[in-house]
Amino acid sequence: MHEVLAQLAAVVDVLLHKKGMADHRVTLVVPTPSGLAMTPYHHALIAPHSLYAPVSFDDMSTRTQRPNSPVPWSEEGHVSCFERAVYCKFYAFPQGVVDTARTLLRGMLPLLPTNPLGFGAAGSGQPAPQPLPPLVEDTTFRVAIEARSGATRSFKNLHAIIDECAEMNKRGFRAGRFTSIACRVLHTGDTPDLHGLARFYANLGAVRSAHLLVAVHGAGASNSAFMEEGGHAGVLEIRPCRFGTEFCHWPNAYMYAQLQRTDFSIRFFALNLADPNQCAPPDYEAEHLANPDTVPLRGPDDHRARDQHVMPNPKQLLEYMRRVGTMLSDQAAYDEANRADKLHAYALPDGLVYGSLCVEDEAKLQTMEKQPILRLQKK
Repeated sequence: MHEVLAQLAAVVDVLLHKKGMADHRVTLVVPTPSGLAMTPYHHALIAPHSLYAPVSFDDMSTRTQRPNSPVPWSEEGHVSCFERAVYCKFYAFPQGVVDTARTLLRGMLPLLPTNPLGFGAAGSGQPAPQPLPPLVEDTTFRVAIEARSGATRSFKNLHAIIDECAEMNKRGFRAGRFTSIACRVLHTGDTPDLHGLARFYANLGAVRSAHLLVAVHGAGASNSAFMEEGGHAGVLEIRPCRFGTEFCHWPNAYMYAQLQRTDFSIRFFALNLADPNQCAPPDYEAEHLANPDTVPLRGPDDHRARDQHVMPNPKQLLEYMRRVGTMLSDQAAYDEANRADKLHAYALPDGLVYGSLCVEDEAKLQTMEKQPILRLQKK
């Protein structure tokens, strides 16, 4: 769920429900830029608040319909103006995304598939042989890993991570009450078979079926706002090299801050990559490095750090996931790690360091106690 759309949904929730400025007969108009069409996310996030379909400014003012032909966003015929209107412009979250998700879920739950990733079955996406037990009771640690694609912030070794997860399970996985682990890939992009609102609902159903959502820092991690609350589900945010240390004030202002407002009813964990071998420049920077004389360097240093592709050492990542599983299934283990300020992890070339959310001095990490993990082989 993109942060801007989350803010839009929050504004509607606050103004219509919390403050009662309008009722369900209101028409919601979204000012999409340059005449762009509305996305399925707009409809999923704000349509539940009104009897009428949301509409963009561009669609509202179009003259393609006959003068009195009905439109889905009004009980009248075609109109292009209103007797009363409220224009809202905002610069910050009016409420947390988890609070907004709670409102939306009341109407969305019947529409969400219960197990779209096929947990409990032999393979990803296969139908499970029987209904899954509740998250709080299941002894299989269910992990959804977001497969982000594109020119920035994608996993470049997703198959190796899934293979290591399967191997760890074969070797005998133990983490608190969990006696096995199942990792599934969450594809959030449209396909010919699953697209639009169906894809959106499948994504939300997927994160609600998992104990842990693993995602690169960005809009994908916002899906964790829809996870089951109560402390037995969480998000593990992968932060590219330097982004979670040198620029950590930036990522800390997003899902960490949002979940902190709810006293971490959905737990937050961060894996900060501090090993250059586990990161690669975004495509636009790689193009510049390959052709510095013809391709200009785009973006400031903090943007380039944020946009890096990631290649987490599978053994390091799975070891930290095992630790996270222990903390999700054992309140005492979570409290102990929290008191010791060792909830989060830093991936170094020669091991993992557990520490606070933001250790701004990477040199300091080298002096902290490490848990040795097989280092990556240099290419």
